[in-house]
Amino acid sequence: MNIYVFYEELRELDKSSEHLNSNIISLISKEMNVSTADIQDITLMKNGMTNRSFRFSYKGKKYIMRIPGEGTDKLINRRNEYSVYQALRGNSITDKVVYMSADNGYKITEYWDDARVCDPFDAKDVKLCMQLLRSFHESKIYVSHTFDLFEQIEFYESLWDGKPSIFIDYFETKEKVLSLKPIIE
Repeated sequence: MNIYVFYEELRELDKSSEHLNSNIISLISKEMNVSTADIQDITLMKNGMTNRSFRFSYKGKKYIMRIPGEGTDKLINRRNEYSVYQALRGNSITDKVVYMSADNGYKITEYWDDARVCDPFDAKDVKLCMQLLRSFHESKIYVSHTFDLFEQIEFYESLWDGKPSIFIDYFETKEKVLSLKPIIE
């Protein structure tokens, strides 16, 4: 049984229990200014490479709570991420953020039912994404830090401790990315 389904069933059985009021549920309650009892339909989502996430509802509207996984602080600078979201606020470029912590990376966003990634095998889809990317770059939004893709690749590889990548096509993909360096420069 899914642990979050189990959690919902326990909460239904013991509505007066304070033991089921976890720190995360309390954080959602505080930041959204809602009762913990109104946070419903808690469902575990697929864990990402760096985060654990769950979906929940409040008055029929769906949200996602992101909880950074162990070691994420080595991979992602949450203060930089926060400053990017601040710079993008109001531009309809990102997910709709309800709450975000620059300290620990917790994030609550509105859930989009129809969200999907670009299909790299659909030329029309790729063209639309590239048009959006071009307009984004032309918007001249700046932050006080930089992100050097090529330095980050080296940094990520340094964290492997000599172990091979879990991705079969890693080196082929890396070569393709590195071939873009002269164009970017």
